[in-house]
Amino acid sequence: MSPTPLADRYLSFTVCHTNRIFDLGYGVQRSILIQSNSMSKEYGIRFSLLTLGRRSQPRLERIGMLDIYRVSVFPCYTINIRFLDIMNSRVKDFTYGHLLCYQAAKILKVRESDLFHAHILGPDPALWLSENFKKPLVVTHHGASSKTHPIILNHHTKAFLDRSKAIICISKSVLHAFEDAGYGWKCFFIPNFTDTKFYMSPNGDKQINHSLLFIGRLIPFKDPITPVKAMSIVVKELPQAKLNILGEGSLKGKIEQLITDLRLERNVKLFGYQHDVRPYLWNSSVFIACSPYENYLSRSMMEAMCAGCVIVATDVGDTRTTLRHTCNGILVPPQNSRVMADAILRVLTDERLFRMLSKGAQETSRSFDVCTVAPQFMKVYQNALG
Repeated sequence: MSPTPLADRYLSFTVCHTNRIFDLGYGVQRSILIQSNSMSKEYGIRFSLLTLGRRSQPRLERIGMLDIYRVSVFPCYTINIRFLDIMNSRVKDFTYGHLLCYQAAKILKVRESDLFHAHILGPDPALWLSENFKKPLVVTHHGASSKTHPIILNHHTKAFLDRSKAIICISKSVLHAFEDAGYGWKCFFIPNFTDTKFYMSPNGDKQINHSLLFIGRLIPFKDPITPVKAMSIVVKELPQAKLNILGEGSLKGKIEQLITDLRLERNVKLFGYQHDVRPYLWNSSVFIACSPYENYLSRSMMEAMCAGCVIVATDVGDTRTTLRHTCNGILVPPQNSRVMADAILRVLTDERLFRMLSKGAQETSRSFDVCTVAPQFMKVYQNALG
């Protein structure tokens, strides 16, 4: 598909993303890469990313169509991260902002960017880069809900919101929160997205293989505990069932102990973060999205739907705007291992239901494709550039 006429005058502009870390095990970072790849091919835009780097990482790396520049205030990555967490706001503003900006100014591609795109409302070099180089700023709020990710209007967020030319929201509840705060006139609603073809299974229609999958941070917000408890019930009827858990987090030790206590060592495995989750998606029958707070447009859940996995998700937040019970997934109450186990057993023992839910998930995933939202990003960038 050729670029639209509306984009012709902007074919040569460049966008510099900024984000505190860049690890493809995280959803936000995958979205940056997917958007950059798609819009580079479709519109000819050039993308770069400025991020903090570890000593073991290359200072410059190209992944897909994205040029990644890693800089640091201190020589040790851990000190950089801890510094952001403990320093008072005035010291943090000066050191993280100005010194990082000073390093970034030495990078020609960053210095000559036409627009800066931040992905956090807080201490971020995009604000200072935008001010110092007199370039427009766009910011994306990646919170799925104003309840789970409330907008806190402090001096950091106000500086960002006042300076930004456009604010992108991935959920309407967050959009409404910005409108209530008086920023609605510069807000744009662009739902979460993915590269559907990239995650589509090469094996054709899904088959029941009794393999389940959880992908996410091992933290209370994601609740990786309940699916482990549910497995202790599932294996009594399906002893061949297996649950693979991908992710890291504060609950890892508790999960390992729970696996031992429930004698599930042969049925539940932890694999840590995986940069490429496709082999796990393609070899799994069921994907579990079990946050007790919000699953709305979870990136991992979208990727699982693209792969044709049957989704068993908690009925919380705005999850119902994506999943329809027994149409493209199964909805269960949060933190209820018995009901979750019953749902898992239902889809693994009813082949007709399994196939219907798998096809429903794949059909729904087409609306998530990055190609459907790329024109909206183009409109935001054009408005910001004036």
